[in-house]
Amino acid sequence: MSYKTRENNVLTRIRAGEAALGVQCYLHYPIMMDMYGQAGYDYIMIDMEHTRVDFSNMADLVRACEANELTPIFRVGKNDPMLIRSCVEIGGKGVVVPHIKNGEDARNAVAYCHFNPTGGPKGGGELGMCPAVRHSNFGLDNYVEYRQWINDNFCTIVLFEDLCALENWEEILDELQPGRDGIGFGMGDLSFSLLRAGEADNSKEILGKYVPVIQKAAKERGLIQQNMIWPGPDVEQMKQLAEEGTNMILTFPDNAWFAEVAEDVVKKARGEK
Repeated sequence: MSYKTRENNVLTRIRAGEAALGVQCYLHYPIMMDMYGQAGYDYIMIDMEHTRVDFSNMADLVRACEANELTPIFRVGKNDPMLIRSCVEIGGKGVVVPHIKNGEDARNAVAYCHFNPTGGPKGGGELGMCPAVRHSNFGLDNYVEYRQWINDNFCTIVLFEDLCALENWEEILDELQPGRDGIGFGMGDLSFSLLRAGEADNSKEILGKYVPVIQKAAKERGLIQQNMIWPGPDVEQMKQLAEEGTNMILTFPDNAWFAEVAEDVVKKARGEK
């Protein structure tokens, strides 16, 4: 029996020269995947860092994504091998890993997602051997194909969220596989990390020095670039994102959408501005 799995819509879009469009999902309920699938999104980034998604409901969320032809990507809470392994084995197609500070962090993140011997550019993977998992179709007869599929198609997206990451950007990019892995910027965390008590806020100046350089280098290397937008892209914004190298577009957390809509409804109903 040959290995069968849902395709990674993110890579399918990007390898075709297009951009993948996703939702940052804080409302971790299967019915939300029904709505996002009908809307036509490519992927869902299920947030495990700032919400309480855990091992008990990961499988139901993945099944709901699959039923709606959505690619499930998990943002994990930390760069942890057990947590990342769970995302792989349950059927996720990628992980977004926060607070990557240097090349070693990036190398570990990639290794945790992939198998030996071709997990990353500089080293093998560290996923343990177990065929009896959901993503491998629970069997030994296609396990070799499964391991190869993971090594070729499971994305590792590392987030720049600390000043030291900006300073170590070259060694971080060196650990990522072109055409499969990528980067993102946690601009809020970055800005906070640059604040110093009693000093003027020069975060914009520092970010302006590093971010365009890193984006340009990532684009030249063929790495995925994820960027978050709010409330939604127009044609001009899409052009600008493409020029910067962004090809994995993530809309703002869905709970913020609904909070804003709810507030707007109440204000309009009461005649408030």
